[in-house]
Amino acid sequence: MKESTILIAEDEEIDVILLKRAFAASGVDHGVKVVRDGQEALDYLASIQSQGPSAFPVLFLLDINMPRCSGLEVLERLQRMPLNRSVPIVIFSSSSHPRDVEQAYRLGAHAYLVKPTSTEQRNEMIRTIRAFWLQMNQVPTARCAA
Repeated sequence: MKESTILIAEDEEIDVILLKRAFAASGVDHGVKVVRDGQEALDYLASIQSQGPSAFPVLFLLDINMPRCSGLEVLERLQRMPLNRSVPIVIFSSSSHPRDVEQAYRLGAHAYLVKPTSTEQRNEMIRTIRAFWLQMNQVPTARCAA
Protein backbone atom coordinates (compact mmCIF):
# COMPACT_ATOMS: atom_id res chain seq x y z
CA MET A 1 0.00 0.00 0.00
CA LYS A 2 1.26 3.47 -0.89
CA GLU A 3 2.29 5.66 2.06
CA SER A 4 -0.33 8.30 2.82
CA THR A 5 0.87 11.86 2.43
CA ILE A 6 0.07 15.35 3.58
CA LEU A 7 0.19 17.97 0.84
CA ILE A 8 1.50 21.39 1.87
CA ALA A 9 1.20 24.34 -0.51
CA GLU A 10 3.51 26.96 0.98
CA ASP A 11 5.97 29.34 -0.67
CA GLU A 12 7.81 30.44 2.50
CA GLU A 13 10.70 28.06 3.22
CA ILE A 14 10.78 28.92 6.94
CA ASP A 15 7.09 27.99 7.27
CA VAL A 16 7.74 24.66 5.56
CA ILE A 17 10.64 23.92 7.91
CA LEU A 18 8.61 24.88 10.99
CA LEU A 19 5.64 22.79 9.86
CA LYS A 20 7.83 19.74 9.25
CA ARG A 21 9.39 20.15 12.71
CA ALA A 22 5.95 20.47 14.30
CA PHE A 23 4.74 17.34 12.47
CA ALA A 24 7.77 15.41 13.70
CA ALA A 25 7.38 16.70 17.27
CA SER A 26 3.70 15.73 17.23
CA GLY A 27 4.34 12.19 16.04
CA VAL A 28 2.79 12.61 12.60
CA ASP A 29 4.20 9.73 10.58
CA HIS A 30 2.72 10.59 7.18
CA GLY A 31 4.94 11.58 4.31
CA VAL A 32 4.92 15.26 3.38
CA LYS A 33 4.75 16.57 -0.18
CA VAL A 34 5.57 20.27 -0.48
CA VAL A 35 4.61 22.44 -3.43
CA ARG A 36 5.70 26.08 -3.62
CA ASP A 37 2.71 27.78 -5.21
CA GLY A 38 -0.91 27.27 -6.13
CA GLN A 39 -0.26 26.27 -9.71
CA GLU A 40 2.19 23.60 -8.59
CA ALA A 41 -0.48 22.29 -6.18
CA LEU A 42 -3.04 22.04 -8.97
CA ASP A 43 -0.53 20.38 -11.30
CA TYR A 44 0.40 17.85 -8.61
CA LEU A 45 -3.23 16.97 -7.86
CA ALA A 46 -4.00 16.61 -11.56
CA SER A 47 -0.95 14.36 -12.02
CA ILE A 48 -2.05 11.86 -9.37
CA GLN A 49 -5.67 11.60 -10.55
CA SER A 50 -4.99 8.57 -12.72
CA GLN A 51 -3.23 6.72 -9.88
CA GLY A 52 -6.50 6.09 -8.04
CA PRO A 53 -7.95 7.22 -4.73
CA SER A 54 -5.09 5.98 -2.55
CA ALA A 55 -2.68 8.38 -4.29
CA PHE A 56 -4.50 11.44 -2.96
CA PRO A 57 -3.19 13.16 0.16
CA VAL A 58 -4.94 12.50 3.47
CA LEU A 59 -4.75 16.24 4.22
CA PHE A 60 -4.06 19.39 2.20
CA LEU A 61 -2.61 22.42 4.04
CA LEU A 62 -3.03 25.42 1.75
CA ASP A 63 -1.57 28.89 2.19
CA ILE A 64 -3.54 31.78 0.70
CA ASN A 65 -0.81 34.20 -0.36
CA MET A 66 1.34 32.40 -2.92
CA PRO A 67 2.82 33.31 -6.30
CA ARG A 68 1.32 32.33 -9.67
CA CYS A 69 -1.97 31.13 -8.18
CA SER A 70 -3.27 32.03 -4.71
CA GLY A 71 -4.79 29.55 -2.30
CA LEU A 72 -8.22 31.05 -2.95
CA GLU A 73 -7.72 30.55 -6.69
CA VAL A 74 -6.71 26.94 -5.97
CA LEU A 75 -9.96 26.39 -4.07
CA GLU A 76 -11.97 27.92 -6.91
CA ARG A 77 -10.26 25.80 -9.55
CA LEU A 78 -10.56 22.61 -7.48
CA GLN A 79 -14.35 22.98 -7.61
CA ARG A 80 -14.15 22.49 -11.38
CA MET A 81 -11.78 19.51 -11.26
CA PRO A 82 -12.95 15.91 -10.84
CA LEU A 83 -10.76 15.31 -7.80
CA ASN A 84 -11.15 13.35 -4.61
CA ARG A 85 -13.65 15.31 -2.49
CA SER A 86 -12.85 13.47 0.75
CA VAL A 87 -9.44 15.15 1.12
CA PRO A 88 -9.73 17.76 3.89
CA ILE A 89 -8.47 21.15 2.73
CA VAL A 90 -7.22 23.27 5.61
CA ILE A 91 -6.24 26.86 4.95
CA PHE A 92 -3.06 27.67 6.87
CA SER A 93 -2.48 31.39 6.42
CA SER A 94 -1.03 34.42 8.14
CA SER A 95 -4.18 36.33 7.14
CA SER A 96 -6.98 36.55 9.69
CA HIS A 97 -8.98 39.00 7.59
CA PRO A 98 -12.70 38.12 7.78
CA ARG A 99 -13.02 38.49 3.99
CA ASP A 100 -10.35 35.81 3.43
CA VAL A 101 -11.97 33.46 5.95
CA GLU A 102 -15.42 33.91 4.43
CA GLN A 103 -14.17 33.45 0.88
CA ALA A 104 -12.14 30.34 1.77
CA TYR A 105 -15.17 28.62 3.27
CA ARG A 106 -17.40 29.71 0.40
CA LEU A 107 -14.91 28.13 -2.01
CA GLY A 108 -14.81 24.80 -0.19
CA ALA A 109 -12.18 24.96 2.57
CA HIS A 110 -12.90 22.56 5.42
CA ALA A 111 -11.08 24.65 8.03
CA TYR A 112 -9.23 27.96 8.31
CA LEU A 113 -6.24 28.27 10.64
CA VAL A 114 -4.12 31.35 11.23
CA LYS A 115 -0.41 30.58 11.39
CA PRO A 116 0.75 30.66 15.00
CA THR A 117 3.58 32.94 16.03
CA SER A 118 5.29 30.70 18.57
CA THR A 119 6.75 27.22 18.40
CA GLU A 120 4.50 25.99 21.22
CA GLN A 121 1.37 27.35 19.53
CA ARG A 122 2.41 25.75 16.23
CA ASN A 123 3.11 22.40 17.90
CA GLU A 124 -0.26 22.54 19.69
CA MET A 125 -2.02 23.35 16.42
CA ILE A 126 -0.33 20.42 14.65
CA ARG A 127 -1.19 18.08 17.56
CA THR A 128 -4.81 19.17 17.15
CA ILE A 129 -4.67 18.68 13.37
CA ARG A 130 -3.22 15.22 13.93
CA ALA A 131 -5.87 14.27 16.47
CA PHE A 132 -8.83 15.58 14.50
CA TRP A 133 -8.01 15.30 10.79
CA LEU A 134 -5.66 12.30 10.85
CA GLN A 135 -7.10 10.20 13.66
CA MET A 136 -10.73 11.06 14.54
CA ASN A 137 -12.09 12.33 11.22
CA GLN A 138 -13.80 9.66 9.13
CA VAL A 139 -13.61 9.73 5.35
CA PRO A 140 -15.37 7.46 2.86
CA THR A 141 -13.64 4.10 2.60
CA ALA A 142 -13.54 4.19 -1.19
CA ARG A 143 -12.31 7.82 -1.18
CA CYS A 144 -14.13 8.33 -4.45
CA ALA A 145 -13.79 11.30 -6.73
CA ALA A 146 -16.95 13.35 -7.13
